[in-house]
Order: sequence, then structure tokens, then C-alpha cells
Amino acid sequence: MTTKTTQTTLVTLRDYAGAFLSAKTAKAKAEVANLVAARASTSKRARWANFAKAVAAGDLARVTAYAAEGDAKRDAWAAVRAATPAKPKASKPVTKRAPAPTKQTAIDPLTALAEALASDEAAMVAFFQRVASLKAK
Repeated sequence: MTTKTTQTTLVTLRDYAGAFLSAKTAKAKAEVANLVAARASTSKRARWANFAKAVAAGDLARVTAYAAEGDAKRDAWAAVRAATPAKPKASKPVTKRAPAPTKQTAIDPLTALAEALASDEAAMVAFFQRVASLKAK
């Protein structure tokens, strides 16, 4: 019983990116893309998954950035960021504060009575007649 193993000289992500960029035919690019997809499915790193997405989408700017080294790498990623529209930041929902409870001042009973009677003249007359009758007793 023999098992077929695929042995490649491609070790790092940079190697895969360089191989994809230097591939001359569509068949060679598809082969590298398949190797990248297989590696991304077994790797726990998000970098491989993102690289597989870039290869599948044919995003040459990102693939070039993955293949670059040194200052060229920084410049390549700057070009990718410049070409990619910025995502709007998620804003926190604004919560409306409940109005502060108003302080209840002590109600003067005579003031409250005067306000109640001021609006109704007949009630005021009846009140004072009642007060006068109680004083007379």
C-alpha cells in the first residue's frame, strides 16, 4: 500500500506568493492556488486564510504585498490600504439618559389652597363662609 504525498519546495507564505506571481500559465496558477487553499484549510493562522482569499479573488496587489520583503513590503501594503476603502467604525449606540427626578419642595397648604381657590370664585366664597361659620360657633 503506497500513499501519494505531495512534496513541494514551497515552505513559507512568501514562497507561495512568489510562485503564484511567477506562474506563467493559468494551470500553474491554479496549482499554486490549490496548494494555498490546502495549506489554509490546515493552518490555524488567519494569515493563510486571508492569503487564500486574495489568491482566489485574483487580488494581485495583496499577493504582491505578501511576496515582498523589507521596505518594499511596507510600500506594497500601503498601496493595498490606499486602494481599499476604509470600513466605517462601528459607533456605540447613544443611550438617552432618563431625566433627573425633580426635587419635590414642601408644599405649603395655604399656598395650595389659595391657588385652588383663585381659579374658582364661587369656591373661594364658600370656603370663607365656612371658615366664618366655624369661628362663630
